Amino acid sequence: MSSFRRKTPSGAVSSARSGATAASTAAATATANSAESGLHNAPRSASFAAAPRRLLSGTKPFLNGQTLISSGHAELDAILGGGLLLGTIVLLETPRHDAGAASLALVDDMHRYFAAEGIVSRQCAVLVAEDASGFAEHQLPLELSVAQKQVKQQLNAMDIAKGNSKDANSAEGDTSLTIAWQYGKYLADASNQQQQRFCHSFDLSRPIHKELLEANPPVCVDALETFFHAQTSGASTSQCNAVYDQVLQRIVTEIQQRSSPANGNEAQVVRVCMRELGSPLLGAPDTAHMRAVFAFVRKLRALISGRPVVCVLSGALATFPVDFGHEIRHLCDYVLEFKSFMGEQDMLPAELQEFHGLMDICKLARVHSLACHSVDAMKYGVKRERRKLKIEKFHLPPEGSRSSSNNNDAPTSSGSKTSSLVGSSSFKKSSTHVHSSSCGSGGASPSAFDPLAF
Repeated sequence: MSSFRRKTPSGAVSSARSGATAASTAAATATANSAESGLHNAPRSASFAAAPRRLLSGTKPFLNGQTLISSGHAELDAILGGGLLLGTIVLLETPRHDAGAASLALVDDMHRYFAAEGIVSRQCAVLVAEDASGFAEHQLPLELSVAQKQVKQQLNAMDIAKGNSKDANSAEGDTSLTIAWQYGKYLADASNQQQQRFCHSFDLSRPIHKELLEANPPVCVDALETFFHAQTSGASTSQCNAVYDQVLQRIVTEIQQRSSPANGNEAQVVRVCMRELGSPLLGAPDTAHMRAVFAFVRKLRALISGRPVVCVLSGALATFPVDFGHEIRHLCDYVLEFKSFMGEQDMLPAELQEFHGLMDICKLARVHSLACHSVDAMKYGVKRERRKLKIEKFHLPPEGSRSSSNNNDAPTSSGSKTSSLVGSSSFKKSSTHVHSSSCGSGGASPSAFDPLAF
């Protein structure tokens, strides 16, 4: 059986093999040369991971590429999942049927914390309120770390006077990296982040230092002055629309100047604190006023979307219809309601006597996510002390601590009475049974004990 083979000249085969080998060698050489040239041309830090994105002052990263700022109250930050998300609106409400001003005082305390945190954290604080300059000068609380820094400076001055500065300088070694010098930038960024404090401590009983206000002055927008200016200018639109348009234009100007770096200045987070939303001083709660408020909140929401801005709003929304209040709630990201127990202490149970108010979480933000942060509870107790405001969980005493003590005391006191009564009655029954009953005993004597006597 014959076999058939394709006959190929040996010279052609050898030339093809040599050509393929030369082509592969040339390609490998070109790849190596390009890789080597790329390593020489690329910066030395390209072989390592990229440096972390520099955060703005007073912020910290969060899930899904989000960024948080502090509300100024550490307990509220922990409840909300770490802080307030950038680009959100917070609405602080009071109960509709709350006639007193105690609930408004709790809301004002939250405004004080929020604005003071922005000033201390080197952020831009925009205050929209009646007599905003007076609110910034007299109502913002004292930052406690300033006093601690002053004490440390005095102690350092005393050490320098004693000559201990040389020992301190000699003890500090050279922390610069000589071998792994590429990691120096990471250490610098880490040291800068450690120096920045996310949430500060404040004293509500004392005003803020004037040095802090002069170093980072807040932007004060007086609502009444804006109203008078709109009234005297004779605008074609309604006075409410003119007032809210001027306030919004002022906020837009500050956001454009502070949120984007220009002229060598670093970008800042803008905190908008508005206490006069829907105020009766700006107009009656009619249809025109409702349209002005609704348009203002919508424009504000569109303005801060995707920007390093957080707005905290409060006002007299209880004077408007209930449906309009629901619409404003829908436009906001966070909705918190504060209610004071002032005047209702007698009607509270014993477990709530130590609290001064209630915080109800009505709505939480959903940014870049389908679900919001899961909180442990929706209602929290508020304690207003002289120096600070506390937000705690409502807690009941341990099971049996109160009821069991009462139950244990009751049997001991009544037990002796019942035991004596039971003893006397049983004695009477046994005596009567012994003398009169003879059931099941046949002809037993009356003095004999009958176990069937009932």
